[in-house]
Amino acid sequence: MLRRRITAAAAAAVLILNSAPVIAKSDEELATPECLFADSFESYGDKSAELSCKLWDVIIQDDDEGGSVTTDKNDGNGFAALTAASLFLDGRITTPTVSIKKNRFGFDGEKFVFDTKCYTFDDTAKFSVIFTDAQNRSNVEIMSLRGGVLSVRNDKNITAPVKTDVPVHSWNRISIVTDTAVPSVDVYVNGELICESRKITPVDFSDMSVKAAVKNGTMEAYSVGRIYLDDVYIYKSDKPAKDT
Repeated sequence: MLRRRITAAAAAAVLILNSAPVIAKSDEELATPECLFADSFESYGDKSAELSCKLWDVIIQDDDEGGSVTTDKNDGNGFAALTAASLFLDGRITTPTVSIKKNRFGFDGEKFVFDTKCYTFDDTAKFSVIFTDAQNRSNVEIMSLRGGVLSVRNDKNITAPVKTDVPVHSWNRISIVTDTAVPSVDVYVNGELICESRKITPVDFSDMSVKAAVKNGTMEAYSVGRIYLDDVYIYKSDKPAKDT
């Protein structure tokens, strides 16, 4: 978790300044990023309950089209289950999209990290990380993951694959480091740098929102797309934290 750690060695190191004891900080403490948002999905109660706006500002269920956002547990570990199941309604096949969004982040030339663990099943569902604002006036899909294919958008507004062998039926840690001054992103998968200094379409970072969305666009009736999310963090840093 992104939290402060005090080692025994650091706690024992006491500096005397103006007769007032000061506990010296370890290098690890000094490098701890400033966490702006965190959700490990452990505090939502019954697994059948819909994910509430306890920590998130906007949750889109799209239940009429076949979508749902719930919480679940496996061996005591909580996570969010984003499901997009296409239906056949009124002579058409639905393309449900579900999402969770956190509003009101303000950056001015700083770097920040969106960090999450993502469990993929197949290419039925597409998981996207989208930068927008509270009013959804603009939506820029920064990254998408469909099956084992990871794609990143560039400043030409084109999304192109950067990795085609992300493990499926597996938890993968996805980390997006955004430099709001350029703007550009570095994308990591399981700690490995996959895409570096990729320039992106500019957004208003001074009042931005971050959205995690799942869409089923297969146009196949009754196909079920699922993505599980866990340990979502947003923090100021120029690289992913060692431990989330």
